[in-house]
Amino acid sequence: MGDSLPSAYYLLPALAFPFAGAAMGRLVTRQSNGRGAALGFGIGLFGPFAVILYFLYSFLSEAIGPSSLLNILACLAAAVLLGAGWGKIVRSCLSGNRDSSN
Repeated sequence: MGDSLPSAYYLLPALAFPFAGAAMGRLVTRQSNGRGAALGFGIGLFGPFAVILYFLYSFLSEAIGPSSLLNILACLAAAVLLGAGWGKIVRSCLSGNRDSSN
């Protein structure tokens, strides 16, 4: 792999985390409705989410320049927007309400 790609030691576990989280959520909660597995899968998605943020930071650093204030602000804004979107999705999934007005 090149210098701009994360190592396989990071990428492979990140892709396995959602499935491991679903299995652990199913085992720990022992609920037949699958809510524990869905929650575990959602928690496991933090692995791929971190890899996505890594690629986004790499892209912005190459496009803007690694040592500029604009790069820091752009990365901060992207992380805040992605985090807010992620929080809205998780909150709607946990509440069981699919209405986008919440």
